[in-house]
Amino acid sequence: MSDGSDPDVILFGGKGGVGKTTCAAAAALRLARRGVPTLVVSTDPAHSTSDVFNRDIGARPTEIDDPLYAAEVGPEEWFGRRYSDRLAALLDKANRLGFDVDGGDVADVTSEGLVPGADELAVVDMFATFASDRRWGAVVFDTAPTGHTLRLLELPDAAGAALSKLVTLTSGVDRVTSAASRLLGGDGGRADVDLGDDIDTARARLESVSSLLADPGRTEFNVVTSAERMALDETRRLYDELRDSEIAVGHVIANRVRLDVDEQCDHCTSQRRRQMTLLSEFESDLGVTTHRIPSLPGLDAAARVDAIAEDIPVPGDD
Repeated sequence: MSDGSDPDVILFGGKGGVGKTTCAAAAALRLARRGVPTLVVSTDPAHSTSDVFNRDIGARPTEIDDPLYAAEVGPEEWFGRRYSDRLAALLDKANRLGFDVDGGDVADVTSEGLVPGADELAVVDMFATFASDRRWGAVVFDTAPTGHTLRLLELPDAAGAALSKLVTLTSGVDRVTSAASRLLGGDGGRADVDLGDDIDTARARLESVSSLLADPGRTEFNVVTSAERMALDETRRLYDELRDSEIAVGHVIANRVRLDVDEQCDHCTSQRRRQMTLLSEFESDLGVTTHRIPSLPGLDAAARVDAIAEDIPVPGDD
C-alpha cells in the first residue's frame, strides 16, 4: 500500500467527449504499474470507467489489478449516503409530533432528496474523503464536463449555501421537537438524530479542499482537449479559470491527434495539417506546450487505455 503520507491528487477536466476518462484511466494505470497504490474516481454522471476497464464498478473502490482500483460515484448518491436518511428521520420525527417544518425547506429535501448546493457539498465531501485516504499513493479524478468542472472551483460558496440550508432544517426540527418535549414531558419528543457533527465536519472539509486545490505540491489539474477549434476555445476558457483560481495546471493534453498518417491519404494529411495549425495557434496564445496523444484508430477502449499509459504524463516523471 502507500507509505502512509497523503496521496497525490490528479484531476482530469475538459469538454465532454474529448477523452477525459481514457486519459484519467491511463494515468492511473501508469502509476499503478510503477507500484503506486492508485484509485481512479469518476464523478462524471455519464460514468464510463466501467467501460474502459471492462468491469462493473460501483461507489466503493473496486480492484482492477492490484494496486489499481476504481470507483464511480454520483453526487446524489454520495449526499444521500451522508445526509438524506438522517434528514428524512428528522423531518419524520417532527411530522409525527404534529409540527410542520418550513414547507420550503421540506420541499428542498423531498424533491429528489436534495437541498440547494447539495451536489457541490457532496463533491467536496467525496473529494476530501478520497484525497485524505492514506491507503492510496495517488487519487486520480475523472471530472464532469467543463461547466461542472468550473463549478468545482466555486465549491466553497456553493457548498456553503447547502450547509446553511442544513443548519436551517436541523434548527427548525430542533425547535419543534423541543417544544413537543416540553408539552409531552420527559424526552419523548426530542430528536434522536443529530446532524451537528456532520455539519461541523463538512465545514472543515470545505476549508481543506480549498487549500488542497490550490496546493501545487499535492494537486495537479490536467486539461484534456482535442485538436478541434470548438474544443480548443473551451479549453482556453477552462485554462484561464484555473489560472485565475490559482490552481496549478499540470499538463494540457491534446487527445486523438493525427501524428502518424498514410502520406498517400490526402484526407489524412489534410486533417493532420489542420490539427497542427490549430494546436500551434493554441500553444502560442497560452504559452504552453501540449502533450499530444495519437489517434490510435481501431483500438477498443481497454486497448487504447493500455497504449496511452505508455507515455501519458504523471507525477514523478523525470
